[in-house]
Amino acid sequence: MSPAYNPDTGLYYVAALEGCGINTKSNEKFRPGGFPFDTTGYIESPDEPRELYVRALDLTTGKLSWEFKQIGSHDYAAGLLSNGGGLIFAGCDEGIFTALDAKTGAPLWHFNTGQAIAASPITYSFKGRQYVAVEAGSDVVAFGLFDDSKPVGR
Repeated sequence: MSPAYNPDTGLYYVAALEGCGINTKSNEKFRPGGFPFDTTGYIESPDEPRELYVRALDLTTGKLSWEFKQIGSHDYAAGLLSNGGGLIFAGCDEGIFTALDAKTGAPLWHFNTGQAIAASPITYSFKGRQYVAVEAGSDVVAFGLFDDSKPVGR
């Protein structure tokens, strides 16, 4: 899961998956071309299930500045994106695409894509307007970012 950095805040952002479980070796014998083939298994702890967080770390001290728990998300997620407008974008296996305040971690906006997000979001510009896009399942979802200094449609 790719991290992000924002030079305006001095914060380094990571997607962190925490939880307890047991990894096991598979008893299945390797067969060339015999996929699916799992070399290991995983048993999740019922007492400490996996939880996904977006965390902001201060680069000068390494201390945690804030964290945002991605509710309902228990698996690996997408990477993060930081933009010059003070936003952090994060996706998760539950299909929720979220914009967070880069300074405080406060959730500002979210959208349910309906499919798991495993790719990192990107940003691009078209005709002077900034967009953010993310792959969700077999779809690419894009959103225009509002800039109150420019009239809409120009």
